[in-house]
Amino acid sequence: MDGVNTTTRELEHVQSMLVNRPLICRAEPDIFKTSYGINERKFDKEACSFCKYTIKAIYGDDSDEMSRFNSAIRGEASS
Repeated sequence: MDGVNTTTRELEHVQSMLVNRPLICRAEPDIFKTSYGINERKFDKEACSFCKYTIKAIYGDDSDEMSRFNSAIRGEASS
């Protein structure tokens, strides 16, 4: 039962972080327009580039995290 409670607490923590994150950390078209001057037509490409840059800087270009991100943007199931 504790595994379920831990999972619920972790999910609530992540949801709280997402809701309360600073504007600079939000990958939303209107935020990118205001913060970076990137229009909605270029949003997906630019948002993916920002994510890849951050993942590479933190985890490395050949990391599992980068592989999962690349699979996600291609619409593949992660393993």
